[in-house]
Amino acid sequence: MMRRNFRSLLPKRDRWHALQEYAVGEANQEEFRLVRARDSQVSSLVDSSTAAPKPIDWASWESRISNKEVLTCLKNFHQQQSALLDQVAAEDHAAAVKKQTDGWELFDASVASCQKSVEKSETIL
Repeated sequence: MMRRNFRSLLPKRDRWHALQEYAVGEANQEEFRLVRARDSQVSSLVDSSTAAPKPIDWASWESRISNKEVLTCLKNFHQQQSALLDQVAAEDHAAAVKKQTDGWELFDASVASCQKSVEKSETIL
């Protein structure tokens, strides 16, 4: 479920499909076609899934993994990333972009400077 919510925030992955024109040779083009077909299968499977993701059973992993330090690092990393993604999903990105007004003075000054340069170059010609 979380993965579906972040699709709107992340760049579209369809863009890599346009790289097919760079696949040179029949074998490479066939491989690229197969990769795209596999990607379509995975995407449709993920989209058709309605079940919520299962929570991680950390107790089960504690019994399986002998290196407890690695397990602790993985668990902490997972908790940090989940909290970060939840925070990003909760933010109002459209409002943040609308509030972004700093730097326009520099842009306006640059445009005015460019216009003056164009005027000077026209007098030279």
